[in-house]
Amino acid sequence: MKLPVTLTLATLISLGSLWAEQPAAPAAPQAQSASVDPAALSEAKKLLQEMDFKTVYKKIVDQATENVIRRQPRLASVKDKIRAFYEKYIGFDAIKDDLARIYARNFTAKELQDIEAFYKTPTGKKALSITPKIMAQGRQLGMQKIIAHIDELKSIVMEAMAPKASQAPAKK
Repeated sequence: MKLPVTLTLATLISLGSLWAEQPAAPAAPQAQSASVDPAALSEAKKLLQEMDFKTVYKKIVDQATENVIRRQPRLASVKDKIRAFYEKYIGFDAIKDDLARIYARNFTAKELQDIEAFYKTPTGKKALSITPKIMAQGRQLGMQKIIAHIDELKSIVMEAMAPKASQAPAKK
């Protein structure tokens, strides 16, 4: 029983770490073809350039690749293929148009101009440059909090995995 609990906890912690790294997905994804204001879409593309999302997504691909190799060292021999896979599906060139549509669906052209103007200021540039560091510190804080209370999580998992009288197989 100890091994499955340990594996389940490791999975929960890994997923928690992944969830902390990524924003929650919308409850119901909007269709890719949903109409967007062309002006907002144009502004969204400019904003992605101003925010240097190409560099951001390169770091995401690199980090995702490193995470796989760190968790599964035997995959080091195919590291380049893993990186190419991530680049193909989550690299900036693969998602930039979809990402621009997401921004255009959520902001008006004027709002996107305002955001872009902010990122051109010294404070905006600083925010862009240190946000990844702040997010990493937040992930680390979250993991510290989870680890500090791991016994409580173990209890929850063990209770959920314990056989229940109502789940006992029926006797024939």
